[in-house]
Amino acid sequence: MDVTVRVAEGDAEDELRSLRDWLATDDEFRGRLGLAGNGPAPGEMGAVVDLLTVAVGGGGVATVLAASISAWLRTRRSDVTIEITESVNLRSVKVTANRIKDPEGMIREVLDAKER
Repeated sequence: MDVTVRVAEGDAEDELRSLRDWLATDDEFRGRLGLAGNGPAPGEMGAVVDLLTVAVGGGGVATVLAASISAWLRTRRSDVTIEITESVNLRSVKVTANRIKDPEGMIREVLDAKER
């Protein structure tokens, strides 16, 4: 299963790079992370990063991912809304990092859906 993370509200490119860097500090995600984007808009140079992908297999990686994203969200200084989608059932959840109560529970509900 792959998981995609998109920033729905906030500075998408900076926030996705920040999240990728955060996740990359955990050996569990070595070789599992990728950034993707659209081609440049007319008159612009370079692609715009708008999606983070995480290859999630077995071995509890989804649980680690939910905890890691939750911890990252708590570090945000400005409001950010991310949308997390799993590739098997295409279930998704939007999580906003302002006055968030249980981001890990919401994220795990989506990522654990394949087991139901």
